[in-house]
Amino acid sequence: MSAWGAVPMFHVEGVTPEAGRYEVRGLERLSVDAGVVGEFQRCLGCQETPQLVAIGCPHCTKGELIQIAQAVKRKGGKLKPGTELWVCSNRRVISETAAAVEVLRQAGAKVIQDTCMVVAPLGDKFSTVAINSAKAAFYMNRKSFSGQKVVFDSTQNLVENYL
Repeated sequence: MSAWGAVPMFHVEGVTPEAGRYEVRGLERLSVDAGVVGEFQRCLGCQETPQLVAIGCPHCTKGELIQIAQAVKRKGGKLKPGTELWVCSNRRVISETAAAVEVLRQAGAKVIQDTCMVVAPLGDKFSTVAINSAKAAFYMNRKSFSGQKVVFDSTQNLVENYL
């Protein structure tokens, strides 16, 4: 779940371990279902073909990085011409997934350590970016930030449809 602005994180009752420490009676409750998620995707995203697929804001976990590498390998180990892939994670995950990182780099992907695409100067090279992060989609859509057009979807759909 993405957080932005003055909301640094969420505590989800029954999910976040320390959430039980706080009184939740009387607080507003939000229900999020597939319809809400789909509407959010339509509001944030566009249907254009991206020049960049950027995954890892927040940083990819070990499992995600391995899953992306396996999907790229299943698709022949090369990216589609005209599309770049950037995968962002932290140095520990990158060092612990060296084989997956090598698969991605051999395919032509950039594996970026300890930062993410949101702070990169994308506007000079990419007009449309595909991302799996609602937080990144929110910021990247803003003209005052980077103003990219955004394709917003799940990691699996991004890999299957654009790489």
